[in-house]
Parts: sequence; structure tokens; C-alpha cells
Amino acid sequence: MRRKEFWLAVVICLAFGTAARAGVEEAQKFYAEKKFAEAEAEFRKVLAEKPTGPEAAQYQMMIGHSLNGQKKYAEAVIEFRKAAEMKDAQTKIRVNSELGAGRALMMQKKYEEAIAEYRKILSLEGVRDVNRGEIYYAVGNILAEQKKATEAAAEYRKILELKDAPPHHKAQAYTGLANLLKAEKKYPEAIEELRKITAVEGITARNTVPARLQIAALLRDEKKADQALAEYRRALSTPEITDTQRALVLNASGELLKDQGKYDEAIAEYRRILELKDVPEKTKENVRAAIAACEKLKAGQK
Repeated sequence: MRRKEFWLAVVICLAFGTAARAGVEEAQKFYAEKKFAEAEAEFRKVLAEKPTGPEAAQYQMMIGHSLNGQKKYAEAVIEFRKAAEMKDAQTKIRVNSELGAGRALMMQKKYEEAIAEYRKILSLEGVRDVNRGEIYYAVGNILAEQKKATEAAAEYRKILELKDAPPHHKAQAYTGLANLLKAEKKYPEAIEELRKITAVEGITARNTVPARLQIAALLRDEKKADQALAEYRRALSTPEITDTQRALVLNASGELLKDQGKYDEAIAEYRRILELKDVPEKTKENVRAAIAACEKLKAGQK
């Protein structure tokens, strides 16, 4: 199932206080650099020095996240549950810890346990719509993974019913519904769901680009190449589109034109990527290879 991997909204700059110890700063640095084993070791040190209080719950939670980063999911569940059960843990720490435990269970394919873990969060005092949206999306993804389309769709729709759900959560809900419909080869219905993303109140223009890419891909599946190309053009005209997004769109439109045997037009699309500033060199290497492939195919036509 195509979806963004569910990852917790871990804010590295947690409120550790103005007198944050050097050990905490070192742990945060390791975590930000994805050196998870080192981060775990440092968080364990600071927790040993301060085993109680709100800050201790944060350190405990970050041990769980560090273990998740190492793919030590069974151990992570244990640490997250410790954080959630700590006496002085704030609501946001309890919620984040339960989310972490749910994710760790999900990664072990313990789906029923993961769902139960997520459901527990809904009963916590102080849970907000932003948290509910994360839970419904996570549960929906698990159910979709289990091929329980009807139940998954019900979870995604719960997000749309939330009064204070952030725009990106509503976009995730429509994307989830579209993916379910795509799996059933109901492409027009899937496209309809994706188009709703552009009408979500508060959604930024650049956050509609992924939906347009998916719409174009569905149109290609329906053998509607001209409509797909038009969708790529709409995506490119999006205000504030990033270079990374622009490169993705140009690459996709280049592939479409290449598949149609329009090699000169495909090459022109690929070359536009090479003109972009904020694109990794690896991406540009792949683009140069695509241009070379088009040139070879073009030569074969003569």
C-alpha cells in the first residue's frame, strides 16, 4: 500500500528547561544525526541522573524513539510504556509515548496490539483533535494493510469529521481513501478523493502537489496520457512549489513522454531538472542517465 510511513511527531527541541545538561544536548544531537544507538546511551545516562519529574518522562520517551530508530521494536514498546506510566508525565508525553508504542507494535506486524495501543490514547485526558487525527490515520493504515478496506475507510473518514483537524491530516485522510479505491481499480473515484485535497481549508499550495502527482499516475493507469500530462503541468504551476517537488513532476512527465516515443520533449523535461538549484547530485546523475537513454532510443528510430 502506497502511503507515507507513519512516524511520530518527535520534536527534538523538547522543553527540557533552560538549564539543560550537556548530556541532553549531546543526546539530542545524536538523535538529530540519526545516530540512534549513541542517542539511546546518552538519554539513559541523563535519566539515571534525573529519574523523576516531567523531564525524566521525556528522557524515557526518547529512549523509546531511539530504539525505534534502531529497529529494536520489542524493546522500544517496553520503554514507551514506562514513559506513559510515569507519574509526572505530561499529557503530550503520554500521548507521544503511546503513539511510539503503537508504531513499534505495527512494525512487528502485531496489528491487533497496535490498534489497542492507539485506542488507549483516545481515553487520555487532554487529547486533542490533532492527536485523534494521528490515531485514526495510523489505525486506518493498519486496517488497509490487513485488506480491511471498509473498516480502514471508516477510520479515515473520522479524521474528516474532526472540528480542529489540521489541513495535512485531512489531506492524509483523502489520500488514504484514494489508495483504498485505487486498490479496487476504481480510478475515477480515487481521483475524485484526491481532488478534494486542493479544496481543504488552510492547505498550502505546495501540499497539493503530491495529490496532483497521484492523480496523474492514476490517469496514466487509465491510459489517459494527455490528461496526465495536463495534470503534471498544473502541478508545475503551483505557487511556492519546491525544487524537489518540481524535479519529481518533471521526471514523471519526462517518463510519460518517453513512453509515448516523444524523446525530444522528454529530454527537454529532464534538462529542466538539471537547471534546478536545490536538487541532490544523485538525482541529477539519474536524470543524465535518462537523457542518455532517450538519445539512444531516438537514434534507434532513424
